[in-house]
Amino acid sequence: MFQRGLILFNEGKFTQAKEVFSRFINYFPEERELVARAELKIADCAFMKKEYPEAIERYTEFKKRYPFHPDLPYAEFQIGMSYFKQIHSKERDQENTRKALEAFEEVGKKYPQTIFAEKAKDKIVFCKRRLAEHEIYVGKFYLRKKKYQAALSRFEEALSLKGSGKEEEALFFLAYTAQKSGDKERFEEYLQQLKENFPQSRFLSQLSSK
Repeated sequence: MFQRGLILFNEGKFTQAKEVFSRFINYFPEERELVARAELKIADCAFMKKEYPEAIERYTEFKKRYPFHPDLPYAEFQIGMSYFKQIHSKERDQENTRKALEAFEEVGKKYPQTIFAEKAKDKIVFCKRRLAEHEIYVGKFYLRKKKYQAALSRFEEALSLKGSGKEEEALFFLAYTAQKSGDKERFEEYLQQLKENFPQSRFLSQLSSK
């Protein structure tokens, strides 16, 4: 029965595979090793069907039920992927991005020598970049409204996401916003940071000409 579930899964028949794995768990609860694998495959079925909230719930339940299982790094990575698949564009809410980033960073910390920690690295960069893009997007909105303190806090948040690739742009907008608000001290501080960290920045000429 377990093999039948695997065949159905590999054929892309995820609904049928899920049914077979569920029956297997009910019929053979004493087969603990295979039951654990069946529970993980049920989570995989939900993931493959793009039923991401259910997948997260099932992977999380697997974590709780089998805290020392050898497939735990995979399950935790898949939690991250389930949130990752639900990430929105920079204009929209980024709660899924934050949760994906948290999950991927956890994989890297807990299982640094695994392939899943390696896979998580690129996902972490993407998540940080998307979060920084969102903060800059919102910050520019506040800047247009001349709500300078609100804009500064957003650009500072973007800058804090080290490794996002958006640090240069965040520093520019911090300097520009400080200049627009008349805060000369902060303007000079951010301008100096931009010069030191990005001496060839295309933004420097824009600031000096204001």
